Amino acid sequence: MEYLMLEILADEVKQGNKSTNQIKAISFNRVSDAIKQQLGMEECTPKHVENHLKTLRSTWNTVQTLLNKSGLGWDDSLKMITASPRVYALHVQAHPTHEKFINRKIEMFEEMSLVCGNDRARGDCAKSLDDIGLDCSSKKGNDNDIERPSKEKDVQDVVNETSQIKASRKRSRSSDVQDVVGDI
Repeated sequence: MEYLMLEILADEVKQGNKSTNQIKAISFNRVSDAIKQQLGMEECTPKHVENHLKTLRSTWNTVQTLLNKSGLGWDDSLKMITASPRVYALHVQAHPTHEKFINRKIEMFEEMSLVCGNDRARGDCAKSLDDIGLDCSSKKGNDNDIERPSKEKDVQDVVNETSQIKASRKRSRSSDVQDVVGDI
């Protein structure tokens, strides 16, 4: 079912039935109809296809995360994430769910990249402050508008004010308690 779904969705993407990161509803209808006809699964609805696509996107995100890890490589001819035995053992020990992706062929990789490929931020278009020409350390003419904390402010005054408030509360409570105890 998954292979058929990916094949049809990849064709739909090639035909332009995918916006920025979302596949159009008509594509889900086509996939569910094809699954009903070819596999005889009458209970397959477009909602089932959409939910299974969420699972595929999760798988794709895991694959992309692994591809960005240091120590792991990519064999394009085999469509497989590669790792040395030592790196494999350490990584699988830390992330047991990743075992099915490392040193094993990723079926339908090309189709997954078409269907799920643009759903993740890559960071290659990110710009730093230097790239856009901002200099945080430069002083412009509006420094007078910014109120900066005074270094000369007496911190002891603030401490004394709060301690006096607490002390006055304690005194009033203790005097109230003495009045009550005295009445008993």
